[in-house]
Amino acid sequence: MENAAEKGGGGGEEGERRRKLTQGWKKIPMERIEDAKRLQVCFSKRRNGLVKKAFELSVLCGAQVGLIVLSPAGKPYTYGHVSLDSVLDRLVDPSATRPVPGPDTAEEAAAKTARQTELRELLRKEEELMKARDAELRRGEELEAKMCAAGVRIDGDLRGWELPELHASMQLLARSRGSRRRPRCALTRSSHRRT
Repeated sequence: MENAAEKGGGGGEEGERRRKLTQGWKKIPMERIEDAKRLQVCFSKRRNGLVKKAFELSVLCGAQVGLIVLSPAGKPYTYGHVSLDSVLDRLVDPSATRPVPGPDTAEEAAAKTARQTELRELLRKEEELMKARDAELRRGEELEAKMCAAGVRIDGDLRGWELPELHASMQLLARSRGSRRRPRCALTRSSHRRT
C-alpha cells in the first residue's frame, strides 16, 4: 500500500490523477474538413508550421525559399527568404547570375541575427495568440452547451440583442441555477419554439 501511495496511486489529493485538458496529438483522417471553425484553425496552424519549416530550411541550409499559400477564402500568404521577389526572379530566369554573398560584416551579421530573433519572437507570439484563441473557442462552446442545458437557446449573434432580451436571459439562467432543473421554456430571438 505504501508503494502505491508513493507512486501516486493512493486516494489522497497528491495521488489523484488529473484529467487531461487537451486532446493532444492525434491522427486525423486526410479528408476535407467541413466545419468552418475547425477548417480555419487547422489552416492557420498548418500554415504557420509550413512557414516555420521554410524559415528553418533557409537558415540551416542557406537556401532561397519562396512560399505562397492561398487560404480557403482566397487570401494569399507569402514568405520569402531573402525576399519573395528575388526567389521568383531566380525561378523565372535561373541563368541570371547572382552575386555570391561573401562573409557578412559584423554589422550585417548583427542585423541578420536581430531580424531572425525578431521573427522567432513574432512566431512565438502568434502561436500563443492562436492557443489563446483556441481556448476561447472551446470556452465559448462550453458556455453554449451550459446555456442549452439550462434551457436557453440563442439563435444567432448576441450582439444584436437588446437590453430587455439580455436581462430576460440572465433571469432565466439565474432561475435555472437556483432550481437546478431545466426550465419549461426557452428564450429565443426568433419565433422558433423548442420541440
